[in-house]
Amino acid sequence: MVSVDSAQAGRSWVVFSGDDRVRLTYRALEDLLADLHHISPKSRIALQGRIKNFQRYGWPGGTNTGKGRAATYGFREIIRLCLGFEMLQLGVSPERAVSLLKNNWYNIRTAISLAVTAHPVLTIRTKKSSPMPEPFDVFLYCDPNALASLTDSIVDAADDTFFYTSSPQLARMLTEARQLDAQRLALINLTIVLDGIAQHLPAVQDFREAYTSWDDAEEDEADREFASAGTGRIDKG
Repeated sequence: MVSVDSAQAGRSWVVFSGDDRVRLTYRALEDLLADLHHISPKSRIALQGRIKNFQRYGWPGGTNTGKGRAATYGFREIIRLCLGFEMLQLGVSPERAVSLLKNNWYNIRTAISLAVTAHPVLTIRTKKSSPMPEPFDVFLYCDPNALASLTDSIVDAADDTFFYTSSPQLARMLTEARQLDAQRLALINLTIVLDGIAQHLPAVQDFREAYTSWDDAEEDEADREFASAGTGRIDKG
C-alpha cells in the first residue's frame, strides 16, 4: 500500500492506493463530509459523533484496519457514509437511515452506476462505448415520513417510496398529471454527492478506478448471494 500526499483548494490529506485502489484516512473522510455538509470547524466533534452513531449500527462496515494501522475507507465505505449523512439531512434517524439504505441498496447501486454513466467527467468510456448521451443528474428520492412512529401503519412510507430518477424524468414526474403519487418527496442529488467524493481524490482517474473496483465487488457479492439463495443458504461472507 502506497501513501500519496494530496492538496487541493488549500486542504491537505493522505490517500492510500494499491490493491484496494483509493482509500481515505479517517481525517480525509471527515474532511469530505464536512465539505459536503458545510460543517463549521467548531462543530467537528459533533460531526465525529454522528459518524460514531452510524458505526454503532454497523454502517458503513468494511473499514480496513490492522495491527498498528489506522482505519482507512474505500469507495464502499465512503459512499455509504455519504448517503447516510444525506439521510440525516432529511431528518431520518441513523438507525432508520441504515435500514432504508440496506433495504434499497440494489436500487442505490443502480442509481450510482447511472449517475457515473451520465456524468460528463466521471463517466468511463472505452472504444466500444456507445455515443455519450446528454449529461443529466441522478436523484434518490423518498417520502421521509418523519411522523411514521405516530401512525399504526406497518409499512414504512420512506421504504415504500424509495427509488431513483434522472433529472429529465423528474421534470416529467413533476409536470405531468398523476405521475407523482407521493404526498411529499425528498430528493438527494446523487450526482453532486459523487462530485464531492471525486473532488477529494487526487485525480478523476482515481475516482474511476475506485468506482470500477467497487462495482465489480458489488457484482461479485450479488452473484454469491444469488447462488447461496438457490441452495437455501445466504452467505454474508
